[in-house]
Amino acid sequence: MEQIVALINISASCRQYVEAWCYRTDSDILQWLSRQGSHMNNWGGVPNGTDGCACGIAGNCVTGKPCNCGANDNQWRYDTGYLADKDYLPVIGVVFDDIDDSNEQTARKIGKLECYGSAT
Repeated sequence: MEQIVALINISASCRQYVEAWCYRTDSDILQWLSRQGSHMNNWGGVPNGTDGCACGIAGNCVTGKPCNCGANDNQWRYDTGYLADKDYLPVIGVVFDDIDDSNEQTARKIGKLECYGSAT
């Protein structure tokens, strides 16, 4: 982790792609774990300190909830985007919630850390 943090610190910008697919879940907030082990409530495309997903910020989630994965219906839904706060990257894990019966399913994809340019 020390070398990854060093790369982040010397880079002008970094980002990491996150994707969540959900079926019959009621996940209003999708969480990821920062390199410090903190539970983060902003999913891809949402600035740090703001809870929810990109569709919630844009006001176009399928049910009006903060994330499409909160629909809790019989369709696969997804929320995707990039996280770009260098102070918390890379993603070290994801939190799965509301998968307490056999009808609920979820899958998450965490992309590679991408860093660009020089901070100096």
